[in-house]
Amino acid sequence: MRKRSVAIVFTAVVALAAITVSGVGAAGAASNGKINPQARLEFGMNQGGGGFSQRLQPDKMTAICDSIVGSQVFGTLIRRDTKTNKPVPNLAESWKIVDPNTFEFKLRQGLTFQDGTKLDAAAAKAALDVSRAPTSKLNPTLGSISAIDAGTDGVTVTLHLSTPTAGVMPLTLAGREGMISAAASTDTNPIGAGPFKFDSQTVGQKISLSKFPGYWDAKNVKLGGIDYLNTDTAQNGVNSVIAGDLDMIEGAGLANLPAANDPNTKIETASGADYWKLNINTAKPPFDNVDFRKAINYAIDKKVIAQALYGKDYELATQSYPTTFVDQYQKDLAGMYPYSVKKAKAALAKSGVATPVTVQMQIPANNPNFSRFSEIVQAQLKEIGINVEITPSPNLLNTFFQNKQGDFITTLWPARPDPSITIGRNFTPNQVTNAGNNLDPTIATDLAEIQAATTPAAARAGYKKAIDTIVNNAYEVPVFFPKLSNVHRNYVVSDDWQIYGSCQGVDFSKVAITTAKK
Repeated sequence: MRKRSVAIVFTAVVALAAITVSGVGAAGAASNGKINPQARLEFGMNQGGGGFSQRLQPDKMTAICDSIVGSQVFGTLIRRDTKTNKPVPNLAESWKIVDPNTFEFKLRQGLTFQDGTKLDAAAAKAALDVSRAPTSKLNPTLGSISAIDAGTDGVTVTLHLSTPTAGVMPLTLAGREGMISAAASTDTNPIGAGPFKFDSQTVGQKISLSKFPGYWDAKNVKLGGIDYLNTDTAQNGVNSVIAGDLDMIEGAGLANLPAANDPNTKIETASGADYWKLNINTAKPPFDNVDFRKAINYAIDKKVIAQALYGKDYELATQSYPTTFVDQYQKDLAGMYPYSVKKAKAALAKSGVATPVTVQMQIPANNPNFSRFSEIVQAQLKEIGINVEITPSPNLLNTFFQNKQGDFITTLWPARPDPSITIGRNFTPNQVTNAGNNLDPTIATDLAEIQAATTPAAARAGYKKAIDTIVNNAYEVPVFFPKLSNVHRNYVVSDDWQIYGSCQGVDFSKVAITTAKK
């Protein structure tokens, strides 16, 4: 019997570069035993923080982290291949852009929900009508759907859009927006057509799912089920994988170090578009002053922060997209705001803000990485006469974004399948994560141009204009893009590791456990 609740305290004394990353595919599982189709994966995740809302119904989900469970129960109409960032078929076997205001998809034949009811065109329409409703948490991205037609063939669904956004629909429907719930599905008993069906939830502690035999690709699902177990920090989670208390956990930079030299664990990594940043309430003085915001951008030594949290496993950020996003990344902005105390002080002087000045920063409570991040920011801003008072928050959505407490926060933006959502949610009016709600109105116009494009290449001009405005006005302080990772026992294998963004897990339908697990 494996021991439970083993905590190991460690000191990071080696560079992250020492980590050896390797993967074992299901086809090569012989060295670790045969695939055990009855095995349940024990996955560690923080179920007590503000990042996971405990909501299990798509239209009720308030956090991107909710996808870690929702994507397994409901599946999505379209899936994003994380290695190519391209949309691929899932519950929908095909789709097409009829015109800029019309998007059509065809469901696979014979789909069923986990309660035995049909997932046909009428059921998909009913679910999307709930998700696009004004009261739905998904309305900001699905509210542009003005009408939905369910085809008489039972598989064709046509979305009529009030704005020309058909071009972004394939990747939009690869996120929470593409989760289709059954008519009887509720927040406490979610019912979908995904690879795993809901069994039970102990709020804040455990969520259990089991394989759904009626899933369209059930023959290739190799797990018997998933148990999501509450884990307070990434460090303790990694240590629990090493101790054998967990099978897998999402990694977090230097927190992975203890697993690097452990013979019983492996680390998978992938590039992503999640980024650590300072999110600013631009409506609050002195942050309503563009030169003050530029001073902060110059004063932050991003490399020091990235190395303190992720060793060498990162890409420094000058904007909202990494270099791998060729249709969004702006090469001419790569040199913006280099670390310079001299330039920071010059911008501060130009702002007219007298120093010393005290500002308020909120951070996620009980998170060692964010605590370290904030301490470094505090020390760096002090060099230019800005004193930072730090307040931990149990839920930043409530304290900072809704109640407007604090001037800025340290945060991690988890990227969505549709890259345009990064601009929409952070820099356009009346969005939850746009605390100041007073940014340049041309950004919304540029976003409309992006979403009207029928190809990624056609959207490049819109992205150029929007990103230029965001960076030149210093509306945020992007710091770095971390490598995505997961840490798992050797007996956890896959032929195709699909690592989603931060707190979104992996595609568990492509994961297996061998008989080496005792």
